[in-house]
Amino acid sequence: MFSEIEHFVINNKQSNGRMLADDIVYVYYKPHTTLDLQDFKEGANVYNLLSEKQKLKILVEIGKNSIATPEARRFAQENNPEAIAEAIVIHNKKQRILAKLYIFLHKLDHPMRVLNDKDTAFEWLKSI
Repeated sequence: MFSEIEHFVINNKQSNGRMLADDIVYVYYKPHTTLDLQDFKEGANVYNLLSEKQKLKILVEIGKNSIATPEARRFAQENNPEAIAEAIVIHNKKQRILAKLYIFLHKLDHPMRVLNDKDTAFEWLKSI
């Protein structure tokens, strides 16, 4: 499994974010929610606060059957974090298609993978 630092940076109705061990920032968007611009901004803010201008690894998990508004998706496309690596955990086919499209459309300076579960994503990020 993985270890985590017991410090929540954000904890709101739709998401929470915290620092995991091995310099991994974890942002979890809860299932069955509509994620808006503010949710994505808070997720980005978690990374900015915890990174303290250092590159870290990012693990984003989008809960099953959650969707992002067009404004939230636009924000994600236009605001790429400077990171060591990024893993996106998805739980259904529709999310997988959207995540792969996101990766295809973005020329990132770091590796990014779409994975099926949090533990696999965590292990991949640890290996980098």
